[in-house]
Order: sequence, then C-alpha cells, then structure tokens
Amino acid sequence: MNRNIVIDQLAWQASMLLVIAAPSVPALAQTPPVPALTSAAAAAAEPVRIGDATRQLLSMQRNAAGPDRPIPGEQAGLSYQRYLDSFKHPIPERTGSSISSTGGPKAQ
Repeated sequence: MNRNIVIDQLAWQASMLLVIAAPSVPALAQTPPVPALTSAAAAAAEPVRIGDATRQLLSMQRNAAGPDRPIPGEQAGLSYQRYLDSFKHPIPERTGSSISSTGGPKAQ
C-alpha cells in the first residue's frame, strides 16, 4: 500500500477521533472532584476480592434468605412434569461439541 495513503488514512482516523471526543471534554472539565475517604471510612472499607459476590449469593441461597415466593399450581405442575420427563433420557457419557478442533480459518 502506498505510504501516503496510509498516512492520509491515519490522519483521517485521528481527526474523526477528535470530532467524537471533543463534546465530552467540557463535561470532563466540569466534573467535581471525588472526595477523599476519611481515615475511619478508609479503615472500614475492605477491598473486594474475586469471588466475594458469588460466595455471598451462595450463602443467601443456602440460608434461604429472602421471602418465599410460591409457584402457582399450573406452573408448578408443568415444572414437575418437565422434571419427570428428564428421566426418560439417559445421561450422556460425554457431551459433544460443534466446535471444530482442526485449527483456525482456512487460507484463501
């Protein structure tokens, strides 16, 4: 590809980025600063670790937290029938995959 064409394309992309980003610059300048945490609040705030939310949700489920929500009779019957029908099919020893393991895209 011609070097001048590449430079022209890059210049066009840069100018379009400026056109898109320009309206948001004044909004960023007007954003008030975030107040710093007091030492007591900083000491009380614990860092969030990976998996904390999942452990909390599983704990709520295990302890049956929250109000009971009964299932109306018709939906309960249909749900139970699906459960019973699931026993009509054997559990496969392995699950298949529709993804090919032969490699990436073919060269043309």
